[in-house]
Amino acid sequence: MNNKFIKDDEINLRAVFQVYKKSWTLFLSCTLISIVICIAIGLLLPKWYISTAIISIGTSGGKLIEPIEGIVKVLESNINPPGLIHPDSLKEISFYYYGNSLVIEAEGYSPEEAYMLTKSSVDYLMKKHEKLYQDLLLPIKLEILKTDNDIRKVIEKLSLGANSNKAIRPDIIEGYINSLSVVKETKAILLNNISQYIPTKMEISPIKPKHPAGPKLLFIVFLSASLGLFIGSIIVFVIKERD
Repeated sequence: MNNKFIKDDEINLRAVFQVYKKSWTLFLSCTLISIVICIAIGLLLPKWYISTAIISIGTSGGKLIEPIEGIVKVLESNINPPGLIHPDSLKEISFYYYGNSLVIEAEGYSPEEAYMLTKSSVDYLMKKHEKLYQDLLLPIKLEILKTDNDIRKVIEKLSLGANSNKAIRPDIIEGYINSLSVVKETKAILLNNISQYIPTKMEISPIKPKHPAGPKLLFIVFLSASLGLFIGSIIVFVIKERD
């Protein structure tokens, strides 16, 4: 192909630049028309909002009380577990995670819709993990109650011995004191075990978004300007080829 734009299979940049220079009004017109049309379309598109929440999954002895992959599967399930209110809106909710943090992000055509979709998943998970946390701690709490009862009994025996008119052998008193030390140490161990359980907690609570996440007008303007320049270029070079 031989013309003034291509010479010896090389693009003649000077000729191309001259075309752009002479036809700048056409390029500008195409760009402006494209921008106006795209912005008008963008303004007609419905606004959409995003509400985000981040939850730190609880741990037991350094391990998650429930695998995050399993949590995501349940939340994404079409079965719709009891407590969730979005059986028909799962495609509008995203679940992803990093470390032990779960991110829940919902889209809606109003701030209230986005907020309620996110809050539904958050409330379900927090209630589920609160029960799970209490179930894990229940055996330890029962042991602590038993230990407190043992401490009370030993103290009562020591008090009765101190108030008794009869002398108590030193070895018996020593036995009571040793028993008291053992049960107190047991209680300290149990309390330390409880501290190894970290409950699931909210890092970022869901809120009603104040501003729409889209349509993104700046992106639309950039895209439409690029499209206008491209269309203008095609028109100009087609016209020049026919001359």
